[in-house]
Amino acid sequence: MGGNNHIPKPFALAEAVARVHRMIRRAGAGPEYNPVLRFADLSLDEGTCVVTRAGSAIPLTPQEFNLLRYFLLNPRHVHSKSQLIHNVWRYDFRGCNNVVPVCVGTLRRKLEAAGPPVIHTVRGKGYVLR
Repeated sequence: MGGNNHIPKPFALAEAVARVHRMIRRAGAGPEYNPVLRFADLSLDEGTCVVTRAGSAIPLTPQEFNLLRYFLLNPRHVHSKSQLIHNVWRYDFRGCNNVVPVCVGTLRRKLEAAGPPVIHTVRGKGYVLR
């Protein structure tokens, strides 16, 4: 990808991660790259950050958007709270223990306003998109 990026020490890990993501996005702009994730009547456009369900736009917070993106990248797999914290909130999360159920609940309400439920709770295991 080239050596045109330099981060002097000391650096913040978030800055390094952001630069790597930016380079991956730039490199992934080829013909096989599709920034739209779909599941049933739900679509998430990563390029414009627009979520639609049954043709109508659904406004989401950045964290709800990231959570839905993770579910869409891994549909039909049960994800525990710890997996979601690790993969959605990332390494620097220091929030309270109920942040996952609260965020899943608000995301679920917003999505169910436009159609049938797609995020389900698997008791004792976690959450699944189906």
